Amino acid sequence: MRKDLKSIINQNVIQHGATEPALCNSLVPQCPNLVPLRKSAFTLAEVLITLAIIGIIAAVTLPSLIQSYKKKVASVRVKKAYSTLTQAIKLSEIENGPASQWNIDLSSDGTENTELVVEKYIRPYINNLQFCDNNEDDKVQKKCGSYLSYAGKGYLLPDGTTISFVAGGDSYSVDPLGNNFILTVIIDINAGQKPNKLGYDAFYFQLNKDGFGPWGFNQKEHFSRDDILTGYTNAENLFISCRKSGIDENDDLYRHGCTLLLMLDNWEFKEDYPW
Repeated sequence: MRKDLKSIINQNVIQHGATEPALCNSLVPQCPNLVPLRKSAFTLAEVLITLAIIGIIAAVTLPSLIQSYKKKVASVRVKKAYSTLTQAIKLSEIENGPASQWNIDLSSDGTENTELVVEKYIRPYINNLQFCDNNEDDKVQKKCGSYLSYAGKGYLLPDGTTISFVAGGDSYSVDPLGNNFILTVIIDINAGQKPNKLGYDAFYFQLNKDGFGPWGFNQKEHFSRDDILTGYTNAENLFISCRKSGIDENDDLYRHGCTLLLMLDNWEFKEDYPW
């Protein structure tokens, strides 16, 4: 009976004192467990190709991730400021009666009137609301963010959000769009940082006889988000829209409806929102 190779090797090791590796030098195919492992490594070309692929993926996905993050931050901050103001108005109405009955003609000077109205009806009901500055010129934007009128007053919330108010009254009973109001409000979620753009970092609200909400909102009207995206004329003959650009150079109202669109979408920036 033939002896197998292993038996022959063992016999030779015993008889001649040879080692198994030595005997296998000429028998490598028959001694696979004794073959030294070959170390593998990436070549420079492979490393460079991998890095290039990672760079391309990052270039494609990173802008989208950054934009998504900015939208999330904007959504949270504008919703929080809106909730703060809504609560303040409700508390004020408990002590001062319905907002529609507030005395908003406290001075013939528009700026002074705004200050008196805010100090009486709003500021006492918001914790740590600090006066920022008068809306006297464009330099105020660097400090207090967006504003609507030189007759306004800017205030600062603890989280860095600014709120610019303009009060109504006999001296300033309608806004630049011809809408009667008690208070017109701009919420700027990043204070004096740019771009100070409606529907991006600045959001337009009003307090009128129907309550407090985004500019252009009317509970009696029936409209869809598509109406706002394309633009429509409401019952007060005001054009409500939220678009990336105006119809022409004279169309400066093309983003006044963005806050209303955002509210309809439950304060979330949808994919078709004109960011």
